[in-house]
Amino acid sequence: MQDRTLIIMRHAKSAWGDATLPDFERPLAPRGLAAAPAMARWLIATRRVPDLIVSSPARRALQTATLVQAEIEPVARVELLTDPRIYEAGRTGLLDVIRDHGVPLLLLIGHNPGIEQVLTLLLRDASGAALVGDVPTAAMYVLRLNGSAADAPSARLLARMVPRELPPSLLRA
Repeated sequence: MQDRTLIIMRHAKSAWGDATLPDFERPLAPRGLAAAPAMARWLIATRRVPDLIVSSPARRALQTATLVQAEIEPVARVELLTDPRIYEAGRTGLLDVIRDHGVPLLLLIGHNPGIEQVLTLLLRDASGAALVGDVPTAAMYVLRLNGSAADAPSARLLARMVPRELPPSLLRA
């Protein structure tokens, strides 16, 4: 398999106001509703429009994915799929999802701790030390996967963006 680009995104900021909602049903907070389309504008501005978005079906992740897709749609058609394996997946489960969706530029939207675990596995320096720490909500990591990532996963970090570091021009409502 040839090299491909993978964008890993943690869902945008979720709301915690309704304690009766199960975790799976938690929606985005107003801050998350603003961050998701702004992050999509960053993808467009950096010419990293995905061929496919694969999201956890949990409400906050799917809302994030839908907002990203809606922002991209005027520029390019992008398919959105949900994959239930993402919701509680660790690094191995997320690697399986990545392998199963072998498009040239994949955007995967999921949750911690799985997002941090897969990034820690894929991004290491020459000594083997992890290059990723805490992954904030709505953060995007753009990776170049080397080879198939099937036997010995490895990647190179091309870019990282979090909402608070976005240029003001991308923060419009």
